[in-house]
Amino acid sequence: MKVLMVLLNKKFNRREAISTAAKISVATGLAAVAGGVVGYSAGSLTAPRDTIITRTVTQTVTGAPEKVELQVWDIETDPGPYDAMEKAIEVFETEYPNVTVKREAKSLSEQTTAVMAALQAGRGGDVIVVNNGETMMGPLVRAGLIIPLDSYAVKYGWFKKAFSPYIWKRAMYSRDGSVFGVGNLYAVSFRSEIVGVFYNKNIFRDLGAGVPQTLQELEDVLDRAKRAGYIPLAIGGLTDWPFFHLFGAIQASFLAHEFGSPLKAQEYIDDIVLSWREDRTWVKDGNKKAIQKIQDWIKKGYFPEGFTGMTIEEALASFKAGKAAVFLQGNWYAAEIAEALGPKNVGFFPVPPIEKGEAMPPQIGGMGTPHGISIFSPHQDIAAKFLDLYMLHPEVIQTLVAKGVLPAVPVPLERVERDTLMYDTAVVFNKTLERGTMWHYLDWTTPTMWDTMSEAGFLVYSLEIEPDEFVRRVEEDYRAWQARKPKPA
Repeated sequence: MKVLMVLLNKKFNRREAISTAAKISVATGLAAVAGGVVGYSAGSLTAPRDTIITRTVTQTVTGAPEKVELQVWDIETDPGPYDAMEKAIEVFETEYPNVTVKREAKSLSEQTTAVMAALQAGRGGDVIVVNNGETMMGPLVRAGLIIPLDSYAVKYGWFKKAFSPYIWKRAMYSRDGSVFGVGNLYAVSFRSEIVGVFYNKNIFRDLGAGVPQTLQELEDVLDRAKRAGYIPLAIGGLTDWPFFHLFGAIQASFLAHEFGSPLKAQEYIDDIVLSWREDRTWVKDGNKKAIQKIQDWIKKGYFPEGFTGMTIEEALASFKAGKAAVFLQGNWYAAEIAEALGPKNVGFFPVPPIEKGEAMPPQIGGMGTPHGISIFSPHQDIAAKFLDLYMLHPEVIQTLVAKGVLPAVPVPLERVERDTLMYDTAVVFNKTLERGTMWHYLDWTTPTMWDTMSEAGFLVYSLEIEPDEFVRRVEEDYRAWQARKPKPA
């Protein structure tokens, strides 16, 4: 019964770069053109006047006499999440035979362009991707183009069953869209994410290395790997977004050390990414030291030769081929890495603290790229029921776990085989939740931060700028956002 439209002309990744031409920026008013739709600017991102915004949605899942087509526009193209979404659709159509799900799965960049342009024209999917922060969610909330999901969250018990209060904040905005991290819920996800260090256990055994307990110990392993002829750290500098993760992960360690506490470091990054506090600044020693550490590793030859011309796919391939000791990335790669190397031949550990004895620093992660409901959907109740099933149905959760993907609910470790990649990622994620810290994806901070940080990141990789200059550029972007950020009504 399902109508499937999956666009997979190439392999796309969870946080694939959003191209400059496609990204929607409320600051620059960058146009988005898709399907012949005229682009829009920050000021014009509003719902068309003759829309269904004020229409009362009475359609329900059960008892609906007519056939219903539910359009789902998602970005779950990676192995594991893709299978789980297919399972969600299969189960949903079985339980609600009057509903046909028409799915369109695209990369994050393509789907962002498609969703933003379609909503501006008063059309699009019922269930749509709504990436966090100012990349999508903030502008869509301010324009009134997506609906708050709080009533459904209460009805289905989402806040009690999934994630944690801290993670739920990342999908919230005030009703007027002026404050990130508080107010109404606008999107949900069926999976969790954690960024950490994948490591090849066979290479570590060959090196006589254990799991590093400090950043210096990690550097020692990288040095031994280089001397033994391995690629120490697989990374692709041609793809921009992996830099956000590398910098953010090391940044969290240095700032936790600088502030003397992971919780104080978390408070700092919350104030910048979520609250946009004017009295916070990027000009901190920890931020500069993180960039300096990256450049030190480059100078020592810990990155692949010619890495600035390599994509993330090429870096991943080298790790999956057993050529690299470690790969610092998110658990969305776990399924294919486990399949390539074997689930017991690869492990996962958190980015360690600066000094031995310090608590584990915050780790980057949260909920997977979430999905919400369009204001134009004539089937909002059905769309909400689909979101509930895709997030919490046991068969969907089982599919995710079987593929090595963390679901939206805590993973009971007793149900996971020990000494496997899935066990390691679950341990790191559960521990991170228990500590009450979770570092943010830094591109959420402002509408232009993706471009600013990626451009500066390339210059960091090529050793063309010093740490001070990198921090100056990021701080300049943040200050410009202070002048134009939305003000509470």
